[in-house]
Amino acid sequence: MSSGNVEIVRATYEAFNHKSREEMLEFLDPGIEWDESDLPARRPGVYHGHEGIISLLEENATLWENICIAIDDIAEGDDRVIAFIRAKGRGRNTGIDVELASAQVWTIRDGKAVHVRLYLDREEALQAAGLKV
Repeated sequence: MSSGNVEIVRATYEAFNHKSREEMLEFLDPGIEWDESDLPARRPGVYHGHEGIISLLEENATLWENICIAIDDIAEGDDRVIAFIRAKGRGRNTGIDVELASAQVWTIRDGKAVHVRLYLDREEALQAAGLKV
C-alpha cells in the first residue's frame, strides 16, 4: 500500500473541515459504505454511496455547529489506513462543546475510499486495520 492512500484520507478530512462536500466526494467511491454503527446515536449507522454520505453530512449539520476533525495519528495496515481522530464541535441545540476521540479504518481501492468504519475501541480498530495491538 502506498502513502498515497494516507494522503487520500488526509485530503478527505481536510475537505470535510472546509465544508467542501464536492471535494470530499471526489475521494469517495460512488459505492462507498460508511459505517458509524459503533456510535449509540447512529442506528443503524451505515451509509451507502454518495447519497448516504450527503445524508450523513446533513444529519451532522442538524446536530453540530463548527464541527471539525483533527488527526491525532495515522498509519497504514495490510490494505487499510487507520486514522485516530478527534471530532470537535458544539451541539446545535445545547451550545455545549463536545469532543469525541475515535478511530476510522479506511479501505482504499483505485484511489478512492470504498469502506470506512468508525471504532470507539482503539484495539479493535488496530486489529481491523491489520496492525498489532
